[in-house]
Amino acid sequence: MATVAAAVTATASTGGAPVGATAPRDQRVMLVTDSVGLGTRGVFETAFPPGWEAVVVGEPARFVEQLESNFVRPNLFRTGDHVVIAGGYNYPFWDPARFERSVDSIIDTLTGAGVKHVYWVTLRDVKQQYVTPAAWRQVQPYSWYFPTVNEHLVRALDRHPELTLVDWAAAADRSDVTYDAIHLNRTGAELYTSLITRAVADARTRPDNGGITRVNVATPAQVASGDVVAAAVNLTSVRGRLGGYLSAFPCEQGSSPSSNLNHVRDQVIAAAAVVPLGASGDVCVFNERAGHVIVDGFGTFGHDADITSDEPTRVLDTRDGTRQPAGVAREVVAVPGSSAAGVVALNVTVTRADGPGFLTVHRCGVEAPNTSNVNFGAWLPSPNLVFAPTDAAGRVCLTADRDAHVVVDVLATFGQDTTITAGTADRLLDTRTGAGRVVDATVVIRIPESDDHTPADAVGVIGNLTIVAPATDGFATAYPCASGRPSTSNINYRAGQTIANAVVLQPDADGKLCISNTGNAHIVFDLLATTGAGFAPRPPQRLVDSRTR
Repeated sequence: MATVAAAVTATASTGGAPVGATAPRDQRVMLVTDSVGLGTRGVFETAFPPGWEAVVVGEPARFVEQLESNFVRPNLFRTGDHVVIAGGYNYPFWDPARFERSVDSIIDTLTGAGVKHVYWVTLRDVKQQYVTPAAWRQVQPYSWYFPTVNEHLVRALDRHPELTLVDWAAAADRSDVTYDAIHLNRTGAELYTSLITRAVADARTRPDNGGITRVNVATPAQVASGDVVAAAVNLTSVRGRLGGYLSAFPCEQGSSPSSNLNHVRDQVIAAAAVVPLGASGDVCVFNERAGHVIVDGFGTFGHDADITSDEPTRVLDTRDGTRQPAGVAREVVAVPGSSAAGVVALNVTVTRADGPGFLTVHRCGVEAPNTSNVNFGAWLPSPNLVFAPTDAAGRVCLTADRDAHVVVDVLATFGQDTTITAGTADRLLDTRTGAGRVVDATVVIRIPESDDHTPADAVGVIGNLTIVAPATDGFATAYPCASGRPSTSNINYRAGQTIANAVVLQPDADGKLCISNTGNAHIVFDLLATTGAGFAPRPPQRLVDSRTR
């Protein structure tokens, strides 16, 4: 590989402590690297909080086993809880099994010495449009195997629970981070280092595999009186170590047979949920894979909402058979044995689709309306909360515009006397046909005063908020305008990702709702239902954020 410098060992300690000072183990981080990571010298060592010791050791053009023998083993006495490996550009493509063995060996050596967290920086997947013609020609002899190396590293996650990937491959699709095809310039060094510091911060506080986060929503007295029987919340999974799911349930229940949110590795994704409450008034969130959890509260349901069943039940999972065909309405019995129409709260997840598209939940026997409940990408899991009326047989129908697997869980059912009014969705905002893209700005929508969608006694609205064709990463928040923008979010999105999430909230007295967007995207808002007595809305409130513990 191209070399950057002679063998280098760089060390620094931040916060005014002298070089070589020993910080506590949980505040020591070492970067072991070839020539690419050596480009962070002068940035990495001072990127951590005061009191931390950050060390860079390595040498250009070294295989992973050479990094272990030359720099890991001689420095085991200096390691703390955190060690970052930036290797793999020098890859034995003639013997892939050798690389797998070297990955296992270096991780086992570190964890055997007491290192709690090992991080591995993925390789840049070099794309021609982001580098100069000369750099593109220079990297051709070996860049073809960079994606293969990253595949090795992803597989290693299953073998090593202490391993977290730092996804440089996802962040490096830009033209200003290297001076050739792979070696970092100053901008690249700062971005590369920021990904590492974030990964280290995440690992210190994130719930582990199988972790449960407990969130108080109501007092035991409120639950005992029937004033509060369920909560409307928004769940966000942040940078899960592996693909997995979140499941919310009353803590007294111990577990749940269903999921509220499915995610892939390193994804930030949100999903609204209706969660029944037990005597404590606490909601528990199960995290299948290590990753951060955020819970925002939007209101509570009481006995007047006429919740007749609040035990999550899986009523459809096509993953055990064939995918749901595009354009074909699928009948789902949401309330078995029902003889009267009501409303159901569903968690609908679309996954393994053959391309980007959308799914609509609607009454059976009628054509699907020109609105959507779930917007999905190819193969990625996409969940959403849906409030839908059932027919006399307790059915709802699902129609998607792509072949896809669909999973449906019934979260709660509302009886005939419920104050929730759900009908055909009403599109109140679509910037694609009006104001144009919303760029780091707020749009205001007005809920109709009184019609089939919004009875005069409505106290809250249930809508579907969709981000369409974003040009940048960002997040969007819906809230009553008069209360001001809260420190919560309803949707987190990546550039190019069309995604939807349900919102449950109270508009202003004059019917206004605000939607703030931090990125550059089109916004669509569909009104799905309203709530009357029995729903106690409140301004969006962050109940827990594991990143700040």
